[in-house]
Amino acid sequence: MYLKRKKLSPSLSLSAVQTDTFKTETLSVSIVTPTDRKQSPASLLALSILKRGTQKYKMQQEINLRLDELYATSISLKTQRLGNANILGFVAEMLCEAYTDGKTDVFGGTLDVIAEMLFHPLQEENGTFLAPYIESEKNNQCDAIEAQINNPRAYAAMRCREIMFAGDPYGVNLLGKTEEIRALNAKELAACYHDLIGSYRYEIFYIGPRSIENVEKYLKEYILPYIKQETYREVVQTVAPDEVSEIRRVTEDMPLAQGKLSLGFRTGVNLQSPDFYAMLVMNEIYGGSPVSKLFMNVRERLSLCYYCSSSYDIVKGALFVSSGISPQNKPMAEREILKQLDEIKCGKVTTAELEAAKHSLCNSYRALADSPALLEGYYFCRGELLVDCTIEECMERIRDVVLDDVIRVAAGVTLDTVYFLNGNGGENEDGID
Repeated sequence: MYLKRKKLSPSLSLSAVQTDTFKTETLSVSIVTPTDRKQSPASLLALSILKRGTQKYKMQQEINLRLDELYATSISLKTQRLGNANILGFVAEMLCEAYTDGKTDVFGGTLDVIAEMLFHPLQEENGTFLAPYIESEKNNQCDAIEAQINNPRAYAAMRCREIMFAGDPYGVNLLGKTEEIRALNAKELAACYHDLIGSYRYEIFYIGPRSIENVEKYLKEYILPYIKQETYREVVQTVAPDEVSEIRRVTEDMPLAQGKLSLGFRTGVNLQSPDFYAMLVMNEIYGGSPVSKLFMNVRERLSLCYYCSSSYDIVKGALFVSSGISPQNKPMAEREILKQLDEIKCGKVTTAELEAAKHSLCNSYRALADSPALLEGYYFCRGELLVDCTIEECMERIRDVVLDDVIRVAAGVTLDTVYFLNGNGGENEDGID
C-alpha cells in the first residue's frame, strides 16, 4: 500500500491510501494544533460540543438518524498526542459504494455531516454554544479526568511523563484540570472554537477504493470552501535531549494494594534519526514484547512485579518503563530494571533475542495493513515528521539492524525520572495479589 499526498490549499493537505482491502472507507479530518496547558483542554471541550448539534441537525439524535440513513456511518472524535502536537478532529467510517444500493451518496453525505459539525455548529444568537450542551460536555470531560486518576497504571505513566517533561508541551495533560474545565465560560469556548477552526493546519486522511482525485473533488465541494487561512500557526517538534543533569525522583501515595513504578529515559533518537530502527529493536529486546528482558527476568524469573514493559515514543524520543510491584520490592525492582538495560549496553543479547525482537516488530508492522486506523496512525505520524517510508521499507530496515547497532543506541539511553505511586493499602485494582 502506497501513500499519495496532495496540498489542496496553503493550510489543507490530503493524504490517501487507495486500497480494495476493506469493505469500508475511512476519512479523518484533523486540525494540527500546538499543545498548550490551557488551550488544549478548552479546544477538546469545544470540539466535543460540536457533535451535539448543528444548524441543519439541531440535536445529536438528528445527526444519528442522518448517519443511519448513510448505511450506519459512524463519526467519532479524534484526539491524539503526537510529540508536541495535539491533533483534534473527526474520523468517519462508512460503507463502500460497491456494497450499497448505488442510489445514496454515502461519501458526500458523510462529508456534509462533518462540515456541518465543524463549520455550522448550533449556537445562540450571540454566537455562543448552547448552555445545556456546554454543561453536559464539561461533565463528560471532568469524568474523563477522574477516570485517569482511577486507572493507577495509566495515571503513574502520565505522572512520570508530566514530571520528566515539566515545562515542555509533551508534559501537558490534554484533558486539563477539573477546576479549569468547570471555570470555562460560554464566550471563552466560542473564542476557542473560532481559533481552532481558523488558525491551524488541516490534514485529511483517506483509506479506501477511491482515487485521490475523486476524494479531492468531494473535499472541494464540502470542506475546502470553509478553510480560508493563507497562513497558520505551526507546531514545533523537539526531541528529548539525551543529557540528564540530575535524576528526578518523586513518590506519591494512593490507597492501592500494588505500587506503580514508572521510569522515564531520554534517548536522543526519534523517527527522524539515522538510528531510529536500531532504537526500535533495542526497545523490543528491552521490554517491548512478551519475550523481552524485562518480562522474562524481572517478572518471570525473579517475580518482582505483576507486569513490566517498556514503550518508546517515536516522535519525542523518550522511553518509559511501566511496572506494577509490591511496595517492599521497589528498590530491588528498580535495580533489576536498570540492570537489564545495562545487559544490553554490554552486548549481552543472544542471537535468539535479537531475531525474536526483529520478528516481533515486523509482525506488528505487517498487521498495520489490516486496520485503517493503524494505517492512518503510521502514515500520519510520518507525514508530520516528513519521513517518507512505506511499511515494507520500514520492515526491511528493521531486518538490517545488527547487534552493534543495538549496543550503540542503548549506550545513549539515560535515566531521567523515577516515579513511584506507592500503594499504601487499599483495593487491589488489578485483580492480582
